[in-house]
Amino acid sequence: MIESNAPDSSTASVELHRSNDVDEDGLSKHRSLRSLQELLITEPTLRMHCALLAPFGSLWPWHPRHPSGTRAVSLEAWAKTRAAEGLSWRDFVECFVRPFVKTTRIALERHGVALFGGDGEPLMFEMAPDGRATGRVVVGRKQTFGGRESLDALRTALANLGEAFRRTAGGRAPSFDVERAVLRAAMRELRFLEPRAAAALSADPVLRGLVHTIAPEQDALLRGVLQRVEDLARRRAADRTLRKPAVVFDLDLCALIPRARTLLAARQVALPQPGAPQGISELLEPERLDPLPVHHEAGWFDFLERHRLPSKYPALDWAGLRARFEMAYYRPWENLRLDEVLPGIATFVHDIVQAGGEVVFSTGRRDRVRAQTEYVLARAGILHATLLTMPDDRTRPVAELKVEQVRALTDLEVVAFFDDLVANRAAMAAAFPSAMVIAARIPGFAGEPADAAAPQIATFETAPRVRTATRGVVPAPLDAQSISKLALAELQAPVMAADHAVHLSLEQSRAIVDRLVARAELDAERTAAAARAALQVGPGPASDVERTVRLLHHVLTRKQFCKGPRGHYPIELAMRDMAPHVERHVPVHVVILGFPIKHCESALKAFGPLPDFAELGALVRLRELELSVRRLYAPGLRLTVLTDGQHYRPRTQSLVDAYLDRLHAYLGWIGGERIAFRDIDELAEATFGPGTRAHRQEVVGQEEHRLRAALEGLSVEENPLRTLRAAAERNVDSEHLTFQELFLSLVHSVPIPPPPPDTPQIAWSKSLYEDLFHLEGPEAVCEARRRLLTTAWEHSIRYMASVRANALLRYYGEPFDVRVRMGVVPRAGRLGISLLGGSTLLPWHGTGCVDARGYVSTEFAISLLDQGFVPVHSPLLQDQPWMMVPITATRVPAPGRPAELLPAFIESIRLRRK
Repeated sequence: MIESNAPDSSTASVELHRSNDVDEDGLSKHRSLRSLQELLITEPTLRMHCALLAPFGSLWPWHPRHPSGTRAVSLEAWAKTRAAEGLSWRDFVECFVRPFVKTTRIALERHGVALFGGDGEPLMFEMAPDGRATGRVVVGRKQTFGGRESLDALRTALANLGEAFRRTAGGRAPSFDVERAVLRAAMRELRFLEPRAAAALSADPVLRGLVHTIAPEQDALLRGVLQRVEDLARRRAADRTLRKPAVVFDLDLCALIPRARTLLAARQVALPQPGAPQGISELLEPERLDPLPVHHEAGWFDFLERHRLPSKYPALDWAGLRARFEMAYYRPWENLRLDEVLPGIATFVHDIVQAGGEVVFSTGRRDRVRAQTEYVLARAGILHATLLTMPDDRTRPVAELKVEQVRALTDLEVVAFFDDLVANRAAMAAAFPSAMVIAARIPGFAGEPADAAAPQIATFETAPRVRTATRGVVPAPLDAQSISKLALAELQAPVMAADHAVHLSLEQSRAIVDRLVARAELDAERTAAAARAALQVGPGPASDVERTVRLLHHVLTRKQFCKGPRGHYPIELAMRDMAPHVERHVPVHVVILGFPIKHCESALKAFGPLPDFAELGALVRLRELELSVRRLYAPGLRLTVLTDGQHYRPRTQSLVDAYLDRLHAYLGWIGGERIAFRDIDELAEATFGPGTRAHRQEVVGQEEHRLRAALEGLSVEENPLRTLRAAAERNVDSEHLTFQELFLSLVHSVPIPPPPPDTPQIAWSKSLYEDLFHLEGPEAVCEARRRLLTTAWEHSIRYMASVRANALLRYYGEPFDVRVRMGVVPRAGRLGISLLGGSTLLPWHGTGCVDARGYVSTEFAISLLDQGFVPVHSPLLQDQPWMMVPITATRVPAPGRPAELLPAFIESIRLRRK
């Protein structure tokens, strides 16, 4: 177990309570679970936002930013202090609302307990000596947990937060407006609750309005659709005879919510009439109804039965009323502009496109309302999908026409189909038997009876975080290769993370590196021994050369080194590449392309431009590889890393040089004398003679000119995703890379417009990227998005021109000499290199981190901050964090002392072996 800086039993007496069962509200009953102290040791996000009030009034864990100590102050007392005067709403949410709600959520969601309940103890927060809030809520000594009193306490606390802020504003803000704002902020923190926690909070009528959850089955289902799109797109990249994957959506009561039209239509048909001389009171106030009526027959009668309306109005002609309701529902046509999109649909559509798929909307609406339909989709940022509408004179069944229209898209392979009607789903299932057919059932609306043949969704939302057995709840997906797959709008970057940073000395930094290298050396011994043992099994090799090559091939394709299928580099290729070196008993030359520069432009991926612990770990892995080989073949390997800082994209030379200088310094620290960095263009010049680089630049310019001519008339600022689709039809791809996938990658690593005054860089970047392709809204954000997209377009043209020039010249595709080719991207004919074991994210695309198990990895900066990681600084990188670690891997050994890494955590730091 990781060592803690916990106080002894005399100073940590707060206990959480939970039984093996839960009460009727879904909250745990009163039996000892474990101390809050233990929770703060193991839960990084909880530790970031919560402190424990120990006996004698001290707070634990001690705060590293305030050496003279902090104190717990009640919310009421704080509102009367001078520090509270003029506090901005943003700071109030960050330091008071968010810590309280987040702490409540984590305890309830992950441990089934409710904090801050009972005994009348006031809500308290941690204050620095100057009276400013640190961003941690304080759990007192007299709390009781579980049951109705906890829900009452939570509701009361939210009301008190609103009142406290109103008082700090001098009473100028109306109480109702402030309370509503607090509830909105709380709702923001309670999004995507796990179902059990949502059920517990829903037991309270006030808190029920804050609850937001999605079914795990929906999350798995939608992720399954995206995975099928990705798989088919990947196969199609290798075989262009395959059709492009497509997902087909119905519109009304599937992708679109006609709530406003439904309410208007209900009121129109509720007036006095035969069978209801006083009118239909339920329809006069339809906003009170759950569910609302729908126009199709099965759903209409479901609505009637669930509200028992036929028994209340037995003389009413309900079939005739449905006809009038349907007319009012669709007329006037302009009312269709009032529709809203179903939550998550815009993001899901963009995810499909970025996964390599096409989006088709197939609707029963007629051609005459196409403009109104496109308006609603465009307002949501969906501008690039194919929209199939019905002829105005349609007489054939909708289901039959839908199949016919989709079949006419002969270049598409239907992967999945979403619709709210059984008949449509059945027709599509029969026509496209390999497609996933999924039912949409929008909450709050009546519908057809459940269809056992089709899985069901309520929205198109997927969870932004997933639970794993070893890492708790983390942003999804784990080890994402693209930041576009993160739900940026839902992730948070707490400002107090910097207050908990650890600052290492040079000696401490060196000790961590030495320990990492020593462990890698032991692993190299194990790998070599395993290779010898493996070669003894089966028939012996024909010669000593073959035996040696087989040993080296065994090492190079081990799980800690090899990325991708081992079949990409069979023994026959290894004999071709390595036998000439082995015969001459000289080092085997291995060439790797990589280490261009850190992608820190937005601060969402990395915090700064210099290589951090991720690159250092990658170099240690390369040294481990070289040592493993040398234990079996004395000459070992000669590793050449071909850097490409200026090869594909224009970059500032000083940044490229600074990055390389730090890499060379790391080599000195790890003993990497057999690893050399060479600029790819300098090596080409040295190999093929003077003028090679200039000739390549000339060819790049020619290819760039051809690309611009091919793309003429396209504007990425107007309709980005549709423009990318149009670009794909203009012969601008290379053998291994499409222009669309290149653009969607580069758009997250290009310079972005500077943020407005007083806006943190990471907050500004989030606002741009969380809905990057939506160009309707606040002008400052949309203009910045347009500039960002244009920059990415230009970089993509230059990058693709470089790729095409390399293919034409073959200077960079053919070997410079006899050597083993390695690549960070797996590809047949060469070895794929896994620089950090299980981490699929390349070191320069993210931030170096060490997780709670001690594994060195790379993740995006925003993801790490959201998980409760804090910076660890070293003199090696000055102001840029050297690595990120969970806050639970740190301690403050005594009041007045700075934060430090736990000794046991330092001992655990190592590279993953798979």
